[in-house]
Amino acid sequence: MNISRSIVAVIIIALVAMAGCIGGGETTNGCEPCTVSDEVRVLETSDIDKERIATLEAQLEELRADGANPDGSIALVRVYGVLGSEDVGTFREMLVHIAEDDAYGAVVLWVDSPGGSVGATTQMYDEVVKLRTRKPVVVYSGDMLASGGYYLACGGDEIVVGDDCLVGNIGVIYAHTNATKYYRDFGLEITVIKTGDHKDMGADWRGLTDEEYQWFKNMVYDAYNRFVHVVAYEREMTNEDALSLSDGSIWLAKNARPVGLVDQIGDLSAAIARAEELAGIEKAEVVPFELWDEGSVKTSAYFSPLRYQWEETLTLPNQS
Repeated sequence: MNISRSIVAVIIIALVAMAGCIGGGETTNGCEPCTVSDEVRVLETSDIDKERIATLEAQLEELRADGANPDGSIALVRVYGVLGSEDVGTFREMLVHIAEDDAYGAVVLWVDSPGGSVGATTQMYDEVVKLRTRKPVVVYSGDMLASGGYYLACGGDEIVVGDDCLVGNIGVIYAHTNATKYYRDFGLEITVIKTGDHKDMGADWRGLTDEEYQWFKNMVYDAYNRFVHVVAYEREMTNEDALSLSDGSIWLAKNARPVGLVDQIGDLSAAIARAEELAGIEKAEVVPFELWDEGSVKTSAYFSPLRYQWEETLTLPNQS
């Protein structure tokens, strides 16, 4: 068992290293840069790396099959609300426990989320990918699988969504509020003592300098670049196809399936049945796990500036 786990660990590291060949303008890890515009630069995975990844994934499938439990239960992991740093630790502990417990033959990750902070989302996605190397993971959503919620879902083997589920919103957002006029109009004066010119970068009591604006823009597009690559890799698309779906649009399930964003339209029972099929289990007991989220905007996730999160557009009625 320890030897198998060591092999799995080595394969995971290799997969992450090759699948994550993302960066700036330099060519790395055998990946050829694909310049899409002045602002977006996505790296294509080379054919050699694709062959290596395919070989490693085949080895993982063999190891996963060897450790399969035909009498195992299905772990139903419920995740909903905004994804934030406060969720990462609990989520990881939950998934590690399920991965190491032979009683569970497969996992259904039930996600309803508009996304969340970039850091929390990517960490939670990594944990799903690690779990996937040990046992089948089917992601289900009946309501919303948007932005970071969709990023997280890409870590599973397959994605099943309900008829009314909203899917997509692939992209990154950062919003800066410049409240200097508000403070001035209400007679508020802000005194700032700081150790460097950029220590309060992003604070609402002043605007961004041109240099700071460019820094934030670079961070947004770096996170976006990684998101597009994950979608392309996990959904088996070219980067160009993934880019065409990554303009922030959101689709109903019936429109998301034809473009390759989901695998099946169905209810939770359909997702559980698919997990049973992948694991070779019949009539499995379903054991629920839940990641609590109060849904409050006062969570730490809300205050993270760089976000994989769906933002609704405010529409005002015509007063004329």
